[in-house]
Amino acid sequence: WMNYSPSSGSITILEASYGSSCTKKTGNVTDYTAKACNGKQACSMPINVNLLGDPSPGCGKDFAVTYQCGQNKSRGLIIPPESNGKTLTLDCTKG
Repeated sequence: WMNYSPSSGSITILEASYGSSCTKKTGNVTDYTAKACNGKQACSMPINVNLLGDPSPGCGKDFAVTYQCGQNKSRGLIIPPESNGKTLTLDCTKG
């Protein structure tokens, strides 16, 4: 049997938003982020406006994600504006 640390488990994306700093719309990139990260122990995903779409042209956009590692409580991460060109990194292998 495998011995997991308390933080271990695979990633489950609960919600991901690109540009919520500019608009009220949240969860607009949940499916995209889930396809990139769900089921992995760790995930790195480039934040690229050309792939995500631009929900608010001319406004510096943040990237916010809420996720879980296994059955543990949810965690949140926000990359402040301008997040385009940065990398989202989630890691469930450490606390």
